[in-house]
Amino acid sequence: MTFKRGDKKDRPSGGRPKGSRNSLSQTKRLAIHASGLTPLDYFIQILRDPEQSYERRIDAAKAAAPYIHPRLAAIEHTGAGGKPLVPEENLSLNEVARRIAFILTHPEVCEAAKDDAPSPAEAAANSMAALERLGGNAPH
Repeated sequence: MTFKRGDKKDRPSGGRPKGSRNSLSQTKRLAIHASGLTPLDYFIQILRDPEQSYERRIDAAKAAAPYIHPRLAAIEHTGAGGKPLVPEENLSLNEVARRIAFILTHPEVCEAAKDDAPSPAEAAANSMAALERLGGNAPH
């Protein structure tokens, strides 16, 4: 039986499942853990050792940080379909205040309607735009 190229998705046994480790990396990982001291453990030992110089402890902290604290990704806030955020309706200052108060006092409603509710960035942009249209001084 011959398979045409790119036919893997039609076969349930088409290779190693996504996310699974190959046997060599799995074996290495187990050997490192069995030795009792991972590189991260070593850096943390240096970091917590008051006998070490300040510079060495700082270097250990820099080396360990990426394994403990992942970098934050930049997020671009856009409206529907990648368009700029724009207010959907003209709101009075009282209506803006009423909506903000409702959101702050009923977080469970916002969680339940997360897909329908605007993102916090959209809500803030809508509020700021409404204040500007009304001639109010928007905080900067």
